[in-house]
Amino acid sequence: MKKIISILVLLFSFHLFSQEGSDNTSNSELKAKAHDPLQGKNLDETEKQLNAKITKWNENLRIHSKVLVAKIKLLPRNTVLYKGKLDGEECISHKKDEKTEEMVLVDQEDPENNCVKLEIFDFVKGKPKRPAFGPKTKYMVIGFDDDPSKEKNPRLASPRNVKFIRTSVLVDNLYGNDRYLVEVVDENPMSGSPDDSIYVASQMDYKPEDYKKENPSDLANGKYKLSQMKNDKTNPIRNKFKQEAYIKNLQFYHELFTKIFEFNDKNNDNKMKKNTDFIKKSFNY
Repeated sequence: MKKIISILVLLFSFHLFSQEGSDNTSNSELKAKAHDPLQGKNLDETEKQLNAKITKWNENLRIHSKVLVAKIKLLPRNTVLYKGKLDGEECISHKKDEKTEEMVLVDQEDPENNCVKLEIFDFVKGKPKRPAFGPKTKYMVIGFDDDPSKEKNPRLASPRNVKFIRTSVLVDNLYGNDRYLVEVVDENPMSGSPDDSIYVASQMDYKPEDYKKENPSDLANGKYKLSQMKNDKTNPIRNKFKQEAYIKNLQFYHELFTKIFEFNDKNNDNKMKKNTDFIKKSFNY
């Protein structure tokens, strides 16, 4: 279990450079409390703080339902964003074209869309003669409650409750024959009880094949709840995962969604300004 959590922390940490130090709570302070072997009370108190932080970031993600009705044309490098309809744990953003039988993107402006998938691509760094050893991808799926108002203006759209969060990380080192797949799913993000609502599913080198199946005899592989992670004075594994991986992950995606929306919103303003200037000039004879 200790080994898999270390891998989880490493996998979740890629692309987290942008949010270092931006949290108001002192990471060193929390870390000291989380790893204090003297007082179990400190361990419990630290976990309460971490749970509160997870709930806070889940609530912050509500605002990104505005992306569902926004026109997204500009994205950061190596980043894609899809909108669609939530089906179980999947955000269905593509469908088969009846004529060509090819997979095509669903209507990205459909008011019935209730989920968004934001994916980042990278590569496993290699050597000078072989710069990349394989793909490295990470994505988050957020499912939202439906919006009865069907407001089409993203600036006026009210934030929707988050009903589902799924983060998936895949690192495939083809050169070293190492493949790691980790998924962390929050089935009830607004509950305030992450230990009960979040589960982790992991797979190493395609084993276990059915990694979404619970395996009580081997919690390091397959699917397990956060509540099943060890968290005592000597091995505060659950606290470490929350603090060093999951909270940073939520914060990173919150900031990335925010930047994407604001950048596209500003771009739309610039287009409107140009159109207005053109109309003004066209009336001058």
